[in-house]
Amino acid sequence: MTQRIATFGMALLLAAALAGMAGNALAQSSDAYKKAADTSKKMKELQDQLTKAKAQIQKTVAALNTVVQPGGELPKKYKNFTDELKELGKYSDDLRKRATDMRAKGAEYFDAWAKGQSGIQNPALLKKSQDRQAAVKAKFEGIVPLMQKARETAVPFTANLQDVATYLGTDLTAGGVAAVGDMVKEIQGQSEALQKSLDAVLAEMQKVSAELDAAQQ
Repeated sequence: MTQRIATFGMALLLAAALAGMAGNALAQSSDAYKKAADTSKKMKELQDQLTKAKAQIQKTVAALNTVVQPGGELPKKYKNFTDELKELGKYSDDLRKRATDMRAKGAEYFDAWAKGQSGIQNPALLKKSQDRQAAVKAKFEGIVPLMQKARETAVPFTANLQDVATYLGTDLTAGGVAAVGDMVKEIQGQSEALQKSLDAVLAEMQKVSAELDAAQQ
């Protein structure tokens, strides 16, 4: 009887140990699952702000176009332009912060995914998990160069807008407006290029976001 009790006790201990191992693996998996949701959320927040920034870019350039068009009260048109430019400037720090948050959450997600793989014993299944992680991570990291390209386009665009605003602030006359004509044309071209760059970023984010959301179904 004592031997049977001891054997039964060992069986319980073994079962508890196995349950603990399974629980730890599941906890790691669940943690990655939650971090995928967090990453997707941050990405969608950034997408939303980028979409709003695109609209504000259009409003700012439209206001500038009104300034250089004949007719109307020049001071009033200039004020509208500078107001829109200030509004555009508000997006800069916010977008930078949201992009940083998104990348941080992404790093946490892929780290949790890698840790969760330690609980996979089957080599074939582990290989599939590693391949999937590599593919999703590559898509996520593919957003970075697109964002960098958009930033490289945005920097001279916003600098030229500010220069025009400053110039007209010191010479708000018909002659002053005529003097910035070439710069305004350059800004218009930069605006179109920036919109295309942002569209590319948003399209790629949409793909990655859909990938992350699919994991939550």
